Amino acid sequence: MIKLSFWLILFIRLVFSEKGSTSENKSEYSVIIAIKNGGKHLNKLAQVLNQRGLKELILVDDFSDKETKSTIETMDSDKLVKIHASKDILGKKQAIHDGIEASNTDYIVFSDIDCVPASENWAELMSAPLNDGYDMVLSYGPYKNLAGWLNSFIRFETLMTAIQYLSYALARIPYMGVGRNMAYKKSLFYKLGGFDNHKQIASGDDDLFVQSAFRKAKVAVVLDSMAFTYSEPAKTMAEFLAQKSRHVSTAASYKLIHQILLVCFAISHILFYILFLFLSIASTNGIVWQVYLLTILPMWIIFAIISNKLKEIDLAIWFPIFDLVYFIYMIILSPKLIFKRTRW
Repeated sequence: MIKLSFWLILFIRLVFSEKGSTSENKSEYSVIIAIKNGGKHLNKLAQVLNQRGLKELILVDDFSDKETKSTIETMDSDKLVKIHASKDILGKKQAIHDGIEASNTDYIVFSDIDCVPASENWAELMSAPLNDGYDMVLSYGPYKNLAGWLNSFIRFETLMTAIQYLSYALARIPYMGVGRNMAYKKSLFYKLGGFDNHKQIASGDDDLFVQSAFRKAKVAVVLDSMAFTYSEPAKTMAEFLAQKSRHVSTAASYKLIHQILLVCFAISHILFYILFLFLSIASTNGIVWQVYLLTILPMWIIFAIISNKLKEIDLAIWFPIFDLVYFIYMIILSPKLIFKRTRW
């Protein structure tokens, strides 16, 4: 089946992949974080400023509210560089662009204001592959493990997204990354013309930039859990779906090969459960359940190994249930592909 083929051909690459670069990053690097309001998260920057080997943290204020601005003004550190975005435009691309221009290093690590690094080695681990000849580095940005079913599903969906974009990168067909945890060279940014290829789209400072780099950059994957960044998850299903709808609005701008592969995976997943549910009701023999088990068990095993590697092992036991809910989620989210993002 097509659904199982994705797991056995693409996703299984994460099972055998190494954690990341084995060399130590001896080059200077910068961290860039753009902020629009969200002053309550500014205290988390202490953990970024504490990163080993950090040259500078560039905090870009993207026309925040007065409270956030005043809090930023009180912050002080010899490694903190505070700048203001030059234009108040949709999305945060201008803020990221201005941060890159202000940076004094070629190696740049990106994150979001609400993210907390898993360790003081986070940014060093993320920038290390750039020493090995890579131009871009992708990793995992999980959500915090909190109580409740919604939190568990959000983490499952985030893990499934990561399984896809990380395995595609390992297969040398990278299609996206997450801005809360990625790195690339400043020279690559200018080589690709920055965000010019998609400046008319508000979102996409992360995934559409990866699209621009397709076939033009060497992309590394870091799976070391010390290189992860943790974020606060959505608190309601409505908030979560709104967040995801903003993300999928950029999918129409992906390369044709990526659109075909992603659509094939989604359709195969949806059809698998439609056929299974229909046949399990219509059929009286056990063949339908045998086919289901022969399909789900290999995926379950692969998912368990990957989730253990990415420190999400508690999700593995519920894989069959979450995989079914994921089918419903895909159906709900599909119409949101037509909506465009307006603000970040």
